[in-house]
Amino acid sequence: MSKLQEIEQKLIRVNDAVFQNVCDAVLFSTERNFSTIHRTGSQKGKQKTTKGTPDSYFLSPIGRYTFVEYTTKHKDDNPNSFLKKLQDDILRCLDENITKIPVSKIEKIIYCYNTTLTTEESDSLSEICKSKRIALDLIGIDQLALLLLTRAAYAAKAFLAVNIDTAQILPVAQFISEYESSGIATVLSNQFIAREAEQTELINLLNENQITIVRGAPGTGKSKLVLASIDTFLAGSPDYTVYCISNKNAAINEDLRTYVNDENNYLIFIDDANRQYENLNSILGILREQRKGTLKIILTVRDYAFDDIVHQCRDLAPAELNVPKLSDEQITEIITGRDFNIKDKRFIRQILEIAEGNPRLAIMAAKVALKTNNLLKLYDASAIYDEYFQNAIPDHRLFKDRVLMKTVGLIAFFFAIDRTNTIFLQKLLDLADITTYEFNQAVEQLERLELIETNLDLSIIKIGDQVLATYFFFKVFLKDQLIKFEIILENFFNNYSNRVKDSVIPANTIFGYNQVIEKITPSLDVYWTKIKEDEYLALKFLQTFWFYRYQDVFAYLWERIRQLPATEEPFIYDPKTSQRDLLAHEAYLDLLDSFFAYHFSVFKDSLELSFEYIRKKPQFFTKLIKSVNEKIAFSFEDQLSHFTRQKQLFELLTENFDDALYRQAFYILSRKFLKSVYRVHTASRKKNTISWYEYQLPLNTDIKRFRTKIWRQLIKFQMRYPLETQQFIYEYSQRSPDWVKEHIGHDLPFLLQVFKRFDKKNFVDCYIIHHVEWWFNRLGVHSNELSMLKSVFTNRTYEEYKVLSFDRLRDKRDFEFDDHDEYNRLKEAEIRKALIFKNMREFKGFYSRFVFLNTWAAKNKNNQLTQTVDMALEENSRLNPVLGLKLLKYLIESGNESLMIPWRAIKMVMEKMPQRSLKSFYKLLTGNDYPKSNYWVLCYFEFAPFHLVDKKLFTLFLKFIAANQEGYFSVDWDCLDRFRAIDKRAIVKILTIVNSKIRDNGKKWRIDHRFFLKYINDFKKDMPLLQEAYLLQESMQDHFDFSCEALYLLIEKSPKFLLVFIESICKGKSFISSREYSHLNLIWKFKYAEKLLEEIFLVIEPRGLITEDNIYNAFFERLDETNKNRAIAFLKELLKKYHKDSGKVSMIMEIVIAVFKNLRKDFIRLFLSLSDDYDVFTEIKLAETNYFGPANVNVGALRAAEWEAVLECLNEIRRGAYKYAAHKTFVLGQISAYKRDADYEYRAQLMFDRD
Repeated sequence: MSKLQEIEQKLIRVNDAVFQNVCDAVLFSTERNFSTIHRTGSQKGKQKTTKGTPDSYFLSPIGRYTFVEYTTKHKDDNPNSFLKKLQDDILRCLDENITKIPVSKIEKIIYCYNTTLTTEESDSLSEICKSKRIALDLIGIDQLALLLLTRAAYAAKAFLAVNIDTAQILPVAQFISEYESSGIATVLSNQFIAREAEQTELINLLNENQITIVRGAPGTGKSKLVLASIDTFLAGSPDYTVYCISNKNAAINEDLRTYVNDENNYLIFIDDANRQYENLNSILGILREQRKGTLKIILTVRDYAFDDIVHQCRDLAPAELNVPKLSDEQITEIITGRDFNIKDKRFIRQILEIAEGNPRLAIMAAKVALKTNNLLKLYDASAIYDEYFQNAIPDHRLFKDRVLMKTVGLIAFFFAIDRTNTIFLQKLLDLADITTYEFNQAVEQLERLELIETNLDLSIIKIGDQVLATYFFFKVFLKDQLIKFEIILENFFNNYSNRVKDSVIPANTIFGYNQVIEKITPSLDVYWTKIKEDEYLALKFLQTFWFYRYQDVFAYLWERIRQLPATEEPFIYDPKTSQRDLLAHEAYLDLLDSFFAYHFSVFKDSLELSFEYIRKKPQFFTKLIKSVNEKIAFSFEDQLSHFTRQKQLFELLTENFDDALYRQAFYILSRKFLKSVYRVHTASRKKNTISWYEYQLPLNTDIKRFRTKIWRQLIKFQMRYPLETQQFIYEYSQRSPDWVKEHIGHDLPFLLQVFKRFDKKNFVDCYIIHHVEWWFNRLGVHSNELSMLKSVFTNRTYEEYKVLSFDRLRDKRDFEFDDHDEYNRLKEAEIRKALIFKNMREFKGFYSRFVFLNTWAAKNKNNQLTQTVDMALEENSRLNPVLGLKLLKYLIESGNESLMIPWRAIKMVMEKMPQRSLKSFYKLLTGNDYPKSNYWVLCYFEFAPFHLVDKKLFTLFLKFIAANQEGYFSVDWDCLDRFRAIDKRAIVKILTIVNSKIRDNGKKWRIDHRFFLKYINDFKKDMPLLQEAYLLQESMQDHFDFSCEALYLLIEKSPKFLLVFIESICKGKSFISSREYSHLNLIWKFKYAEKLLEEIFLVIEPRGLITEDNIYNAFFERLDETNKNRAIAFLKELLKKYHKDSGKVSMIMEIVIAVFKNLRKDFIRLFLSLSDDYDVFTEIKLAETNYFGPANVNVGALRAAEWEAVLECLNEIRRGAYKYAAHKTFVLGQISAYKRDADYEYRAQLMFDRD
């Protein structure tokens, strides 16, 4: 019997009440314009109907009614009387005296029945409604069965006990009903309040993004927020169908293909996505396909699993909404609202105390309060959970049955148990002192109580809810200790440390630190004694339980740190240290910095021990400083504790100031902790959290005292450590974006004390005072005393710096000018006027100061000053050519300390120089060894007067280029145009030398891709030389000719060059990504593109460079519609031409799978129409073989789905199908093998301890 026939048989025998439930479920799934169904003909909570007209109705958003009638026909009913009943029911719906609804407001009537009607009978019923201009939909048994099979399979299972699918894809109402059915989970159908702001933000994210992740701690109301937001979203987007995913521990791929097509718009909600990795990956697979309709996904996930979920869908750029805990006012609004109506202030106060912002716990406490009216019940979170679950679970014997409780406790800890893993299961049962029979009986009872779930073959047992799992773990292992927690540690900690962590941390969160530590300590004591000598297990143990075993952490680490050898290496802070190096694992330091983010009594001890470790391992000084900066930065949470962490940090630093390690840390960290605004990352145990908020420090008493202590310490030791103080003040003065006026006002008196000890002769001191005064004035903080200091603190070096720095003009910055061109003109005029030298002595004094300033500017990432000096040298050479030559000569003879390339000055000197002196000038440039000399000489050739540009000079230039041994070099080809006038092959000759330098000597002489655009016509007879230059530059430069502009110009001149280019870049490589050459798709602008691509195809295919992201794909990616159709036609022609060659067919399919995935089945059909060769069929690639993504994706399931699509194509063959019988057998074998792999992966992942 088929599923369709089974459904029809059940519908024939069903009673009236069940039939109405079935029809309501079907209509709720299929009537897209209605979100709520009103049932007037059903008794609430009973399998009985009641009299009423209509039986049900929908109300549209515009106030129009759809009436629904239901009836069942039994085999003994008279056909005529049955028809009359239908007619009477329709007439009653049209009687305003009965319905109280004007007929004009009725849009249509739907009549559902479990039989069939003749055409005449249907017409007679339609005529009744037609006279009233009302539509009539007649849904008989045939249509109803088909809808149940294809659109409402969950209803077939729920009401008719017919299993069509895995019943994991549910409409919202069914999802809520199923969620609440056990009575254990907190309700989702109650009033939505206290999250209006988050709802608005979430709806905006839904509208703008494909994937939206709602994250937060357990019990913060994520699911309720999502469901409320979906209702509002649908009001604005009624064309979307919404499905919720209910995890049943079964593959969901086939269900998705049934419910979700590529034509319509869908919104899919995955609750607790961290518990639905397989389902999420299946849905993401559909999202990554090319679809005509829109598919959106919204997920909820707990904070600790957020990073794992983001990793799975990072390529789809998910949006994120963080759901924080609620305020006391919001919790009060919930428990005093209509759902609970608690008014007693004592109860409200205690619920707020126990909930601590967690709405789930608040709701549970409110329910306990309403049931018991006993205030004492609200003083213990554990007691609230006991009371709540004992009332919610109908069979109270559960809590007295040790076998049942042990069984649910084991499942709660592992979250899933695979019964087919008999060795593991037997070990588990022996440790818990349970027999296999007792365990299996317990599983059956627990499933009847809906506390656990099993998959279809009953092999996987899983607990249904994280809160439930946390409760039973706590009750079984900690509170009642039915199984010793020590057993878990000794037998499973090594391989399942994260399951231990994911059980203990939520228990700690819900039931409190004191409750957990009291129960867990004896087991931890025993286990620690056994493993503390094993460094691997000891560190793993301490990393897991550091918040309970901090004394063990300190004792263990100190014992090992003090044994490390002493070192004299300096403590160097390098802010340029890469993030990769900072994240490098350093077990001791990583363990200690776990304490940094929390306000523990041992916080200061963890810091002190960290510094002692750095004393022995100075190479990690930067890592420690960065960790302190990030984890102890000010936040709103610190404000609640009066900034205790920050105070203790600086108490430690100042108490040990005489110690060089602490002193250096003080000067570095003070810069960070005197900021005013902080970017604070949300609390997370993961290291790459992306949520953040800006926190501005309040200038309260705590902060005033904190800042004052730092400033006093600086002032106290200023004269002893002047350079450190100066560097600190310099960096403080650069932090303008973080300054707040009130904080500056507080700091100003201390700054003035520091400034008064500054030295007027010191350039940096002058710079700092001027810079601070300028910034303070901009921020509205004015100080006469600071202005007076500014007027006093100046010297020749500082005044010269103001002229040399191109970002300021007469105490104004460049960005303060509206007209940037005008600013440049004025600044250049200032430079040319101010830096005129009377003699060499004056210049030498200036130059020594300039070298200092240039070095200082480079070190502090300030403006480079060499171009400004070049401008000044040019002006001096224009006014006094003799002096100008002497200046350049001095720079050369003094070794060009500033690493200048004074091209302006060289150009001016050569213009002013007598012709007879040019030769000696050339000797000056070439006769000395100084930095950048080759660039100075190059300037000579670029700026030589036109009347001197002759063959002799060109020959000299070629000799210079040939002799040049610079590793990195470039020439200004535009300036060398002058040689083309005396030698038409000048550019060719120069390029010949450049190519040889790169090819033969390994030099990195770079040429811009625009060179090829400008000079291509010079190489009509030397095209191979230009092509070689292009290939050399391409191999040497990243992103050279990224747009392929020069490449296609070369191809126009010589189409064969494309093949040469492809062969060149493929040489010696096993893989080249298409993303590196994304503009190769411009090939389609050529009429002969197909010919070139076939030649390349024949070259690449034998080399095996074929993957889903290979370079050949670049020719086909991101095409407009016209070229896309042309490309597809080309691939089809290739397939027709080479269908007998399995390697070439595989390459074609690789391209199709990677670029035109939605056409994969079309190409498979085409291949099958061309060839029935079994050997070729089994050798070609018809499904994806490579997968790049999260490790926890079930690859076997993806592979099986790929081969099922191939099977569909084979099943479509009608004529000569017998020729493909062996093909089908092969494909079925592939499907079967991959499904076995999928099952193995699924079971392995359920039991895998995720790191």
